[in-house]
Amino acid sequence: MAKKKKPAPEKSRSAEAKMDMTPMIDVTFLLLVFFLCATKFKQLERRLDAFLPKDVGPAAAPAEPLENLVVRVDTVGEGENARPRISVAGTTLPVSYNPASPDAFWNALGQKLYSLKDKPFPKTEIDAGDKCVWEFVALTLDQCIAAKLKGITFAAKP
Repeated sequence: MAKKKKPAPEKSRSAEAKMDMTPMIDVTFLLLVFFLCATKFKQLERRLDAFLPKDVGPAAAPAEPLENLVVRVDTVGEGENARPRISVAGTTLPVSYNPASPDAFWNALGQKLYSLKDKPFPKTEIDAGDKCVWEFVALTLDQCIAAKLKGITFAAKP
């Protein structure tokens, strides 16, 4: 006798409804790329002329470059007799240095620097002489910071 075949199990409906999304995503990206390449943007916006005045503005008068505030620190004498000589914006500080009371000298420098803090200097450059005592450079830097000067830098030696 022939054996009877068992009936095939019924497939669930969820298995039949499963759909592969890969081709749909591919078609979507192809359409996106097609429309990006085929789109022409408005040409009118590029052709609008701007009627700007020609006789005023930055082209009429070139701006003069701003100079840095240069504080030059030199040393007069050597060893214990060393005294600072400081010039601010090309003008030598009129107060002489007294080692017994150096505060008067540094306060005068601070007042001179503070009077220049509102000037349009983009940077403050401290230029130390070749044989300058670095204590004087450090004290000058302290006075520049106390005067709230902008962009304090040191001059580079060639």
